[in-house]
Amino acid sequence: MISSIRQINTTNLRHERKCCVNAVMRQVLELMVAHHPAMFREQYPPRFVNNIYYDTCNLDHLFHHINGAAKRVKVRVRWYGDLFGYVGKPVLEYKQKVGLVGIKSGFDLSPFTFNKKFNFFDVASSIMSSDVMEGIKQDLKLLEPVLVNRFYRKYYLSVDKKFRLTIDYNITSYKTVSFNRDSGGPKNTFEYMVMELKYGQKEEASSHHVWNYFPFRLYKNSKYVRGMLGHRDLTGY
Repeated sequence: MISSIRQINTTNLRHERKCCVNAVMRQVLELMVAHHPAMFREQYPPRFVNNIYYDTCNLDHLFHHINGAAKRVKVRVRWYGDLFGYVGKPVLEYKQKVGLVGIKSGFDLSPFTFNKKFNFFDVASSIMSSDVMEGIKQDLKLLEPVLVNRFYRKYYLSVDKKFRLTIDYNITSYKTVSFNRDSGGPKNTFEYMVMELKYGQKEEASSHHVWNYFPFRLYKNSKYVRGMLGHRDLTGY
């Protein structure tokens, strides 16, 4: 675990429940959401989400997730819209999990341009020139970009505003093992969707009623792990 993660405020922890659904069920799933008793409504317009994941040279973050470590972290740079071209509002995100709860902290970055050669040096320059805590900048010098992924996300919010629900599909990952090739390394496109329910600790008791409306099995899922290992089935990660 890199040092600055432990310094992040761990108040307002949230729960996340996830499941994987075959992509052919997309219309059925969206109908279930539309008719859910919690009265979910679209919170934001749907959009593409792009991420660059960072890990140690030994892939410590990856193996912490695979092995179910009590404390786990993901470090990524995220932006919305086109994958390639000018990125006006990138964000550096630390997503920390402690047992079954987690928190996400974000830091605004300076704009950069991301091209088909996967120019990570420009992304690193953006991080170092941004208003990010010096300790985090030092930690990031120990990490390297290992995966780029992209997906299309729909956002929903329950009528009581206690539960957020997202549906992700068109999930694509690029391993960054071949920096000198167009579009990075090997590309994986996954034929599944990820549905995720997010809520605060106070809503844990009532969350079961919200989740059990859906006839899908709860799965541990990480797009980072799947992207790194190339999982195409609907089990495990």
